[in-house]
Amino acid sequence: MLTRNFCLLVLSLAVFSSCGSDSTKNEVAGTDTTTTAPAKSKEMQKAQQILYALPSPAEAAALMKSSGATFDLAVLNPTGNVSKYGSNESKALNLGVYGTDLIYANIFEQTQESSEYFKCANTLATALGINDVFGEATYKRVKANMQNRDSLMAIIAEASLDADSYFKENERPAASALVAVGGWIEGLYIATTIAGKTKSEAIIQRVAEQKNCLNNLIGLVESFGSEKELTGVSSDLKEIKVLFDVLEVKKTTPAKTTSSSTEAPTVGVSRHIAISPEQLKALAEKVGTIRNKITQ
Repeated sequence: MLTRNFCLLVLSLAVFSSCGSDSTKNEVAGTDTTTTAPAKSKEMQKAQQILYALPSPAEAAALMKSSGATFDLAVLNPTGNVSKYGSNESKALNLGVYGTDLIYANIFEQTQESSEYFKCANTLATALGINDVFGEATYKRVKANMQNRDSLMAIIAEASLDADSYFKENERPAASALVAVGGWIEGLYIATTIAGKTKSEAIIQRVAEQKNCLNNLIGLVESFGSEKELTGVSSDLKEIKVLFDVLEVKKTTPAKTTSSSTEAPTVGVSRHIAISPEQLKALAEKVGTIRNKITQ
């Protein structure tokens, strides 16, 4: 269950993925999840779809830097806020938030800021009882493998086992979903902010593609049933969904191509989600409101 959470915590600039469920893999660290196993619940399968739809941090960095974006500390949750979070719900949500901020700082090679955001994430993880999962040893391994997707997945899968056991033993399964939601919201907040400033078509399209990811995330949250900690975040996600639902999905057919003069031409069909400047602005405002409710 925590596979999805630590994934979103460590690779949590999720806005740079298209989290559709049609073509994602159902395997973690080389383990085929298509085999019948009682432990592999529907929620776990949904989580793995989100996991494998995420790009590597290197891919996210390339997209952000090619857009002309520069590091902006003001877009992140201030480290001084970490002492504000008293409830387990706010700690879990902001663990996801600070995890995203940590990766954002790493992408732009901000060593001092990365260190400070790691401390914040570690503080909240410790308060939640999973300090070993997000401890110094894991951080060093993740940092050393930032450009190796397979190694990252193996590290994530390994780290998730202990965290998953902790939440199960302490009857707190909702905490894992809260971390995932916090990471996704912060990632979308950063992306809409960057998109508004740079007008990068690539980033704007990645924002629009979160229409697919959000449906998966809502389904994942609702799979926990009537957990009271998730009632508020479920409502918040559905408010964002209203804005994504009006976006039109268009199919585009690129020009015919051939690899040689003797081969028949091939035609591909891709999906493009249209989003106007007005729709992007409305989405950014809604996400900003919800994000501030989480962090303040």
